[in-house]
Amino acid sequence: MLDVNFLDEKKKDILFTDFPEKITSLQWHSYEVQELEKYKDVTLIASSKETKYQIFRYKENAYGIQFHIEIKDTTVNDWGCVPEYKLALENQLGQGALEKFDKAAKENMINMNNYSKILYTKFKNDIILNN
Repeated sequence: MLDVNFLDEKKKDILFTDFPEKITSLQWHSYEVQELEKYKDVTLIASSKETKYQIFRYKENAYGIQFHIEIKDTTVNDWGCVPEYKLALENQLGQGALEKFDKAAKENMINMNNYSKILYTKFKNDIILNN
């Protein structure tokens, strides 16, 4: 679980303008895009201490989101059934990490799912229906 901090660009973005300045999200991977500052058509919208490019937009055509904005109450345990996933989590966060991670995810699930609803609604109403 990590904090994703929105930048000033959020205020001008059609999908994320209604989001708070900071959200808590689930990220269970170590892969990330890098060096997007090289590309003038990419706009950084949100960042975290762990991952610089959490949300970014390419022109007006595409978005990248480097975390899971939506979860179910079974998400962590479902993923934890994969031995490699559980081991990676414990290697990073220590013994008992799966249980701690599951608890933290469930504590933040309502907010995370509310954010995914905002995103879906904005995408449907402001992008799909207006084009």
